[in-house]
Amino acid sequence: MNASSNSGSSNACFIGEGCSKYVIPGDRLFPISEQMKAGIGTYELFGHIYASLAGTVHMYTTVERDKETKIVEVRRQSEKEKRHVMPYVGCIVTAKIKLEQCVHPGDVILARVIGFGDNQHSYLLSTVEDELGVVSGIGDFGERMVPCSFSEVKSVITSAREPRKVARIPDLNR
Repeated sequence: MNASSNSGSSNACFIGEGCSKYVIPGDRLFPISEQMKAGIGTYELFGHIYASLAGTVHMYTTVERDKETKIVEVRRQSEKEKRHVMPYVGCIVTAKIKLEQCVHPGDVILARVIGFGDNQHSYLLSTVEDELGVVSGIGDFGERMVPCSFSEVKSVITSAREPRKVARIPDLNR
């Protein structure tokens, strides 16, 4: 098996050889199977295991009920090995969004947990599905914002509109 990033390149990383492939968040690593599961620093989405950290890919085998499973992890480099922070200016990214058009600090959102962050105390969230997104918001001046379409919220005080990725909840979006 080999690990490959979203760019289509394929740097061989064979199980049992002490893989040293460097990946960044969002890199697609392996397809999900009964023999391969996501571990720390990775998450499962749409049938594949993805990196949630910048670091090197590592694998180990566990045995449960006489069944071997390979766990894929991404581990950060130690402080003395770090040369620069990834991603860096000029780095090719897999996606780029304008976060301020999706959510603002203080917004109440519905999201799906798709993985854990680097220390298992933070979470990776997704609002990709239509039913997920902003339920209510906070405007630029601290006022309450309510959905008025699937791409905007409106101030209950001034009727000012701001862009958001609004959750499509039938009872809330009338």
